[in-house]
Amino acid sequence: SPFFPSFFLPQLTYGRLDTPNHPLFSTDTYYVDGLLDEKDLTAPRRPWHDVQCKVEGPVARDILVAFEQRWACQFAPYTHLLANLDALPFLSITEDVDTTSDSWCVQMFQSIDDSSAVFLPYQGADCSIYHAYIHHIRRAHSFIYIETEYFLGSSNDWDSYSQVEIVQRIPYEIANKIASKISLKERFAVYLVLPLHPHGEPESECSQSVLQSQFQTINMMYSIIAKALTQYGPRSAHPTDYLSVFCLGQRDARSPSPMSTDSSSPRIRTLRNTRRLPIHVHSKLMITDDEYIIIGSANINDRSMAGDRDTELSIGAFQPAHQLDTSSRKPVLPRGAVSDFRNALWHEHLGNEEQFFAEPNTVLCMRSMREMAHRNWNSYISPEPKELPHGHLLLYPYHVDTEGKLTTTIQHIPDSEQYDALVEGKHSTSAICYLTS
Repeated sequence: SPFFPSFFLPQLTYGRLDTPNHPLFSTDTYYVDGLLDEKDLTAPRRPWHDVQCKVEGPVARDILVAFEQRWACQFAPYTHLLANLDALPFLSITEDVDTTSDSWCVQMFQSIDDSSAVFLPYQGADCSIYHAYIHHIRRAHSFIYIETEYFLGSSNDWDSYSQVEIVQRIPYEIANKIASKISLKERFAVYLVLPLHPHGEPESECSQSVLQSQFQTINMMYSIIAKALTQYGPRSAHPTDYLSVFCLGQRDARSPSPMSTDSSSPRIRTLRNTRRLPIHVHSKLMITDDEYIIIGSANINDRSMAGDRDTELSIGAFQPAHQLDTSSRKPVLPRGAVSDFRNALWHEHLGNEEQFFAEPNTVLCMRSMREMAHRNWNSYISPEPKELPHGHLLLYPYHVDTEGKLTTTIQHIPDSEQYDALVEGKHSTSAICYLTS
């Protein structure tokens, strides 16, 4: 079979290399770029969670073509430096189909327009990542699992701040999917894993604006879910049985070494005492029904999905031998590599493999995840440093009542009280905040 180049999506530079343990102080190698204060080696490392993807086969050629299209636009005088792909035998397209049980069907998606790439004879914007998300949310049968750095959208449906325009409809589509399942008396579950706050200082104007937009987005979703429960039941259900929001964090109860100096900043001195930090979620993925996965560089916001802003690249993949079985009254989830990967992520996040992982669409699974994440959160915000009992998964500090009204369980981001970094965020009309929407 021909050889195809591989492609790795996220970068592992600038302190982003991390391990599943996410050490803060006890690490063999200090990556200075990863320290919260690059001039203070007593500062904790900034922990990161990310996901890498390697592709092989014909889709790798598609990615190579995408590179050529970008090169032709941005380095037009140097297109002669590009190789003739058709003249390279190892890049030839084969008609052979792999029918083994571990074979994959893979498709490339992009967010890009003709100001960044030449894809003649077509012009305009390629929004195929956005359309892929919408399509697979609509066809999902049992559950959706999402990790993303930003989750902002559907601003036309917010209760307030309607002048903010973040128009991509993915959050609304998710909420509407849940509501439709409730009306059909069917179970459905959505798990969102987000960073506790955007990258950088949580009190900054942009971070607070993002948190406010995220709050409005999720409040809108819970409102739709609560209305469906009021109309269709069941009465015993709560909106969080269908949608739960999590974040990741680490707490190192051991004393940091080396000891601090008087020159350390007030924030670093605080963190050395509390010995905790959010784990920054930098991954961008969606899994539906343990059958299909989208993974790449696109967040769930206008900046990544619009097509005429950031250039993004993602792949969607499934295994033909491992698809959802809907032949019986109770659909059977597949047990292929997508399921294994989702279980591996949950194992890392919760520190162990639990039996309820096998049925992610059930109330038992959702409530068990929430309970373990809640215990972790209580340990994370405890006045005395203590290890988290169940890995790193934290229940995001939101509270949802039976009517779907969203509030926060604490007012400020931990260790940022003195900087007035609100969990709910603050509204801003600054033009610079457009950059992260």
